[in-house]
Amino acid sequence: MKDLDKYQFEIRELSADEGGGFLVSYPDFNECIADGETKEEALQNGRQALADVIAALKEAGLPIPKPKQNPFDVLARRAIEESRAGKTVTLEDFERRMKKNVSWETSGKRRQKLP
Repeated sequence: MKDLDKYQFEIRELSADEGGGFLVSYPDFNECIADGETKEEALQNGRQALADVIAALKEAGLPIPKPKQNPFDVLARRAIEESRAGKTVTLEDFERRMKKNVSWETSGKRRQKLP
């Protein structure tokens, strides 16, 4: 399920009092958490928990929250896409975009190669 990748998650290390390992949660789904001994295991378990929650909501006929995106995620994905397309993306340009909170589509520099 590629759509699962669109949902933001948070991961944190659990203290010894909490049993150790790592905890994954999804801000778009209050009821969706998972843990694991390693980050990788926690992420895998979290992804499965998210898939199960979405399936349960669908089965119950309840709405499924749309993935929220923060400006950093949008700009980071854009920079990765541009880099893969052979365009030069500098750290300075990325920081400038973050400060302006403007994507390529709204900046007036659509598909222009960066210095």
